[in-house]
Amino acid sequence: MEDRPPPPFPARQGRLNPWSAVLLGVYLPCYLFVMILTLFTYVYHRAPAVPWMAVVLGADIVVVTLWPSAHHWPGRGRWDWFPLISGLCAIGLATWLGLINYSTMELWVHAKHLHSYDNVNPTSDTNLVGDAGLITFSPGSELDISSSAGFKAWPYTYCAAPIVSAGSSGTAQQTSPSGGSISAPQPLGFWAVGIDCCNSAGDFWCDDAKNSDARSGLRVTTHWIGQAAGHDVLENYGRAARKAAAMQGTQVAQTQVFLLWHKHPNSVAIRRWWAATGLYGGLVVASIGCCFLVRWILRSLTRIRAQPPK
Repeated sequence: MEDRPPPPFPARQGRLNPWSAVLLGVYLPCYLFVMILTLFTYVYHRAPAVPWMAVVLGADIVVVTLWPSAHHWPGRGRWDWFPLISGLCAIGLATWLGLINYSTMELWVHAKHLHSYDNVNPTSDTNLVGDAGLITFSPGSELDISSSAGFKAWPYTYCAAPIVSAGSSGTAQQTSPSGGSISAPQPLGFWAVGIDCCNSAGDFWCDDAKNSDARSGLRVTTHWIGQAAGHDVLENYGRAARKAAAMQGTQVAQTQVFLLWHKHPNSVAIRRWWAATGLYGGLVVASIGCCFLVRWILRSLTRIRAQPPK
């Protein structure tokens, strides 16, 4: 019986060449990054479910389409994993940066799409302005800076100062059983807040806190600094407010309204929109620039390898 030569090895169909890996691992992730970033920046405040649907759909496309095949000899190569890892990283980074960018734009969203209330008394029930985006308080309203406090949530300090009527310092007149008038603590519902702009107690310089003409605030529920750190910003503001109230022997209203204290809140809101748009544009340009940079590097390496040895 004659010896037959062994059958040839099958073609290396399971591996991607570097050029195909870049096409799938750079251009596709760049497209997904820009799409998800756009949705979180400009659509999230109108339809919160849409960006998350795009995240889930993008991750599904990346995993199902780019998962490297292993049933061809000689198995997976290093370039086979590059598109999958690049796509998942792009989706995760776009989601994180998109949420941060939305928190930057949040003040503009509140000022434009929520109600504005004028001549609000700081002692009024906060439930009456629960849908407020911008609040202008009655003349004589001010910050009680001496009653402010800071809550440390490493690495940041969350600050809160009560908004009161001039001279009230969180007290209200009530009638005693004997018929006389006594001062009783007034539950504090309106608070000016900020991050890293106060001491542990008794000093507060956030935004326009030192401007005696300021008596307006923009409703805030998050902050891009706290968002980037993964903090529950609203809860930390609440802890700072409860700490301030406890130190002064007063009470915090069951529903609190947290505001950024400004003299011209509409101008601040517009600046936040431009800041978010500028960051969005910079990230889009950077992602496209990375695509062309990697493409140029790969072409240069290909030309170098194609040159015959001297």
